[in-house]
Amino acid sequence: QKARDAAAARGTSIHAYAEQLVAGEEVEAPEEWVGHIESCARFLDDWQIQPVVVERPVASRTWWYSGTPDVIGDV
Repeated sequence: QKARDAAAARGTSIHAYAEQLVAGEEVEAPEEWVGHIESCARFLDDWQIQPVVVERPVASRTWWYSGTPDVIGDV
């Protein structure tokens, strides 16, 4: 349970940093997370993602899904 909770906290923090990147903000992350943040930054740069929606719940009654995507954007 401790490992799960630690992983959940780490994931929440990394997502918060990624959200800052998507918003075009400067990010200062702990050294152990820099690789994750740099990967996210490279993805955004390589694909030239233009965010339309960030962390907004979506659902479809037609296709029976729901969730909260990190980002929906134009490529």
